[in-house]
Amino acid sequence: MIIFIIVLFKVNAELLPLTNDYFQKHSLSQCVISALDQFIDYGEVISVIVSSTNPSKSSTVPFDAILFKDISVKNDASYVIKKVETRKLFEEYRKPITAYLIHIREPKELISSITFLSEESSWNPHAYFFVVSTYPAINTDAILHELFSEMWLHYRILNLVILLPKNFEGWYSVYTGFPSGICATSAKFYKIDRCVSGDFKNKDWFPDKVPTDLNGCQINVRTRIIEPFVIRIRNGTQYYFDGFEIKLLNAIAEHSNFTVNYSLPIPSNSYGIILRNGTLTGSLSDLKNKEIDMILGYFIAWPGLQPFFDIVTPHISDSLVFCVKRAKPFQNLVSMTQYLDKTVLFLLIMICFVISCLIYSTERIESEGIIIYTEYREILTNVFKIMIGVNVALLPETHTSRFLLLIWILSSNWFQTFYTVILMKSLSTPHPGHQISTEAEILEYKQTLEYFSLCKHFLNASIFDRLTSVKCDNYLDCLNKTALNEEYATCMPKLNVQYLLHHFLDEDGYTKLYYFKNHIVTYPIEILLWKGHPLKPRINKLVNRLKSGGFISKWKQDVFHDLLRELNVQHFIPSDKVVLRLSHFGISLILLLTMHIISFVVFLSECFIYQWKNSVILT
Repeated sequence: MIIFIIVLFKVNAELLPLTNDYFQKHSLSQCVISALDQFIDYGEVISVIVSSTNPSKSSTVPFDAILFKDISVKNDASYVIKKVETRKLFEEYRKPITAYLIHIREPKELISSITFLSEESSWNPHAYFFVVSTYPAINTDAILHELFSEMWLHYRILNLVILLPKNFEGWYSVYTGFPSGICATSAKFYKIDRCVSGDFKNKDWFPDKVPTDLNGCQINVRTRIIEPFVIRIRNGTQYYFDGFEIKLLNAIAEHSNFTVNYSLPIPSNSYGIILRNGTLTGSLSDLKNKEIDMILGYFIAWPGLQPFFDIVTPHISDSLVFCVKRAKPFQNLVSMTQYLDKTVLFLLIMICFVISCLIYSTERIESEGIIIYTEYREILTNVFKIMIGVNVALLPETHTSRFLLLIWILSSNWFQTFYTVILMKSLSTPHPGHQISTEAEILEYKQTLEYFSLCKHFLNASIFDRLTSVKCDNYLDCLNKTALNEEYATCMPKLNVQYLLHHFLDEDGYTKLYYFKNHIVTYPIEILLWKGHPLKPRINKLVNRLKSGGFISKWKQDVFHDLLRELNVQHFIPSDKVVLRLSHFGISLILLLTMHIISFVVFLSECFIYQWKNSVILT
């Protein structure tokens, strides 16, 4: 007790007020944590950009020492720490970066930090950008105008917020920028909020800054002619574009009120390539440099596009198929088994023998029967005559035998009728010979393979080693070779083949080409935009709505319907050609059934009258 009293008198505790420096650190960390909790979803990826150390000008708040500990403990996101001087051009994450937390000493350092980030493969200009400046700016308006203009015009960054200290007392002003001008040719900044110790009033720092009405501003689209996705149609002396993809873009343009300028690449069959050193050529280079806004085409198998471009998949898919010459039809009647199954014929012959045996047994019991029906050979001859439609001069006298023979006559009539219908239907429809329909048969017959450029990415390399392969630059030329020569096979998109089939019809209106029912691979048609294009989120949203509404399926039907109407054909068969079906013989079958019913009634009446007469005579 004495010791405790002594210690109590010796210890002089004093509660000192918080220093301004500590309050500033605490206020900044709370503002950032509150903003992250408000605008970043659980489990997202945040890239933290830390300024490099500069001995000539120290930061008022060492960002990595003060903030990172708090935000990593109090926020559930995943963090990637980057130093500006540490560069990694090729890095990938399982999830895209959804927010950037950038530390700068003064506002002018932001441009160098963004330049550093934009050169990385993980760059996502659609993410949220939290920029924290720990040093008050001099001439704030001029600096902010320069920064937001640069961020919009050069990098097309919309979701940018700058936390700028008002003074050294922990108050932070929140600024953001908006595109301005009729076609967004400049940018303006606005003070939208202020924050102290995590308390801010405005609940939305990242509003949608893309206007609903784009005032008819022009969007430049580069496209190849990929029928039926992109079709070039002459309208008088000029060309206009149509197809699934064109209808989709035109619908989006109508909704957002912008105009679309379509152009073709030079050369017309190539968008360019990506070299090993990352250099782009052709239309891809134009897109990266923002000389055009979009490219339409197949990009699913192109490696290395993600670091340079934004990709929109508009839920229109196609598939690769093999296409060969259709086998020649034959119409000569070789045998009955050509159109009637052998099992059916065997059963008919067996029934013929069974009926003959039954009639023979019955007539042998009744000794007063007709002579020809007491000999098995004669019975078998008559039964077979009925089967092939020959009239029989005499009928047996016993009721049982006559009933069996009547059943056989009716059955034979039905057999003859159905065989006639099947024969006429078969002779009116071409029956191909052996049709190549599998990849194994292409290899077996060692056909020359003409392939569309996309096939090279999906087909097994051994196919190209075992076959003579030729790259297909002109669709119509390749399909024409295949239609005329059995030694050629073509690998092409299925919808493309279906659309071009009308170019390859014979004199009867049937196509000369046959494409395999089993496809090689299914892939989407995509829209390629330059990295950070502000319309990407809107295009994604509108595409999903159009898909859900069934518009894309309707456009597919419209494109093919317009083609058939233009060619005045129906399923590529001339309208004056008639294909016989079983339904065309419905009246004949009904009449046959009626006749059989009447004959059966007559037979029963005859039996009744015969029995009645015999009973009268006996009485």
